[in-house]
Amino acid sequence: MEGLQKHTLLLSILATLLVAKFIVVPIIDWQNNKVSEIRLMEKKFNKTHNVIKHASSFKDINEQLNIQLKGLEQLLHTSESESIFKLKQQEKIESLLNNHQLTSQNIGWKPSVSLNEFEIEKLTMSLSLSGDMDKILPFLWAIEVQRPYIEIDSFSITIRGQNQKSLGRATTANLTLNFYHELETNKVRNN
Repeated sequence: MEGLQKHTLLLSILATLLVAKFIVVPIIDWQNNKVSEIRLMEKKFNKTHNVIKHASSFKDINEQLNIQLKGLEQLLHTSESESIFKLKQQEKIESLLNNHQLTSQNIGWKPSVSLNEFEIEKLTMSLSLSGDMDKILPFLWAIEVQRPYIEIDSFSITIRGQNQKSLGRATTANLTLNFYHELETNKVRNN
């Protein structure tokens, strides 16, 4: 016992350290965790409050985006399959050529390119034609105003016989036309 009385100061320091280690520190850790949880909940509350506060403006923005989306959807071509789509587009282009009194020299299709992030594919037609220049410009305009949209990707032309009275004749005009076609998976999901 005498040994214990000699070391009372040390024992009281040890007891204080044990209490701090096993009682005070866990309480402080618990409090810190609760403070962190409360701050996180407060941030979530503030975000939710801001969403609710601005809900009417979000609704307006959503309506505007839906209007823009409908306009963009009108630019996409739809069809049952790629082969039927290509046939229909080729017939449409040949009809435009006939209406503008132009002659097609060659029509061909390049492999389609899938644009998965937009759930569409790009189909590219190569077209070679010939005819009077005063007929080619209206033909190009007729393609530009088509809906759904047909993109003229490239255009090159060789002209002969230009003079003061005539624009001349295109011996060869080469066009690359892009058609943006809705993928079948996207069509199924939208229906």
